[in-house]
Amino acid sequence: MDKAFPLTPRDEQIFEEVVNFFQTDDWPFIQIAEQPALQTSFQGDNGKWNCYANTRIEQQQFIFYSVCPVNTPEDKRLAMAEFIARANYGMAIGNFELDFADGEIRYKTSIDVEGDELSFALIKQLVYANVTMMDEYLPGMMTVIYGDVSPEEAIKQIELILDIPQSLDEEEQFSEVVPASNQEELKVNSSWQTDVQKQETKLNNKSHILSILTPDEIAQFHQVSQMVAPYQQKKVQEITEKLKSVIITRLGELGEEIFTRASTFFPEVKLEAKNLKLIQRYSGLAGRTRLLWQRLNTWSEQHGELRANSQGRIALVELDKLFWRIDERLQELPTNKFEGEKEVKLLVEIEELREQLGVYDHLIIKIEENPDMGLASTQ
Repeated sequence: MDKAFPLTPRDEQIFEEVVNFFQTDDWPFIQIAEQPALQTSFQGDNGKWNCYANTRIEQQQFIFYSVCPVNTPEDKRLAMAEFIARANYGMAIGNFELDFADGEIRYKTSIDVEGDELSFALIKQLVYANVTMMDEYLPGMMTVIYGDVSPEEAIKQIELILDIPQSLDEEEQFSEVVPASNQEELKVNSSWQTDVQKQETKLNNKSHILSILTPDEIAQFHQVSQMVAPYQQKKVQEITEKLKSVIITRLGELGEEIFTRASTFFPEVKLEAKNLKLIQRYSGLAGRTRLLWQRLNTWSEQHGELRANSQGRIALVELDKLFWRIDERLQELPTNKFEGEKEVKLLVEIEELREQLGVYDHLIIKIEENPDMGLASTQ
């Protein structure tokens, strides 16, 4: 490794740990000339941007930056400053920064490593917590820069209606795969299919209410629980009636029960903003897992019994395990406090779960295109 800057053995160890992480985790990067720093990039759901991993030698610090791909125009910088102040409030890990000189926006996570080991796991937590936050807030930045949306409204769209585009897509796909009105009409021709149908019933009846609701529905139930009665009674009634209609349309007969459970659950718990965000993320993952499970289940009903060691059967079992893992996390989130390192671990876990679901999505597409692949034995 060529370095044109003087490093003590301890300094070199810190920098090599950083380089090792990005090499092992398959990040393409370049070393910045004459600096103990790396430049890389990240492709999120909402855009692509440059990132910088910097080791401050004298201060014994590791700092990671995500840089917004668009600089804020001069006439929008005050509005962006308000957006960033609102976004930063309550953040335990990292913060947004705005350079008033040129309008650059970046998200920073850092750690003082003096006397401590900078491990692979610790770097991973800081890096993925960082890019997750930039990806989450990037759409709001764009609306402040290019639209007429106020900073307050832009933040509300992010923090109260998190992951709505994904959840709505999932609902549309779910209705195409297994419409609520037709779920009981599916024909079962084997004991395997009977077991699958029982498992589907378990997913609906035994899972936590937060695993069944979409992120948008959770946001609206939470909004209603925060309204002051009787002054907002009309608004509460309007939202709840619409919610009930949406849930019943989406879930069929089960919808009435789910609406009742949710109407009882949310007034009894006081969700903090941080917990609400995490709940919505995990709820979106639960919905996506359920959707993939349903797609594969429907495919198996069309193509016959799946062998115990077939790719299709294994994928069904693994998706079921994944769903209940997410459900267990959702049971913890309403009341537990997740700060500092715990919050970072959850953000990393969310990214890992998204990656896993992406793998299963790709596998199911292949199985749908080539039925023999799903039925074939893996041995």
